[in-house]
Amino acid sequence: MDEEVLAGGNSSTIVRVGDTVHRPAGPWTPAVHQLLTTLRAAGVTEVPEPFGLDEQGREVLSYIPGIVGNYPMPSWIWSPTILHEAGSLLRRVHDADAPLAHRSAAWQLPAHEPIEVVRLNDVAPYNMVFQDGHSTGLIDVEMVSPGPRIWDLARRVRP
Repeated sequence: MDEEVLAGGNSSTIVRVGDTVHRPAGPWTPAVHQLLTTLRAAGVTEVPEPFGLDEQGREVLSYIPGIVGNYPMPSWIWSPTILHEAGSLLRRVHDADAPLAHRSAAWQLPAHEPIEVVRLNDVAPYNMVFQDGHSTGLIDVEMVSPGPRIWDLARRVRP
């Protein structure tokens, strides 16, 4: 099956293969996959489903269809509806991931006090998926690490 290079991916090449996304893996990938599995089991289906690694050692995740908020940002990304939905999604993510915050894992970034949740650290429109004027997905979560809840919310509303 052909690989389609996806827009974004500032630090690596990310490709779509059918209904999956393949991206470079790292020592943090098992912790990220456990996080995604935990979130999905808790009903947070707006995150990709992890499928392990491919024959090239890249992580394989489900593809979330829609529009990613890449630059230049469309004005509708800052609408009250989108901001409310993004905040609600973050609340659900943090409520579901809090039990993982204190476990020992190889995270890509260091933990920050107070440790309350596994924060995503890069919640921004370019890591979100949108359909029909609604926030429908959260992608590119490999930079997660334990820390305070407010970090992700503050990051989301910063242009």
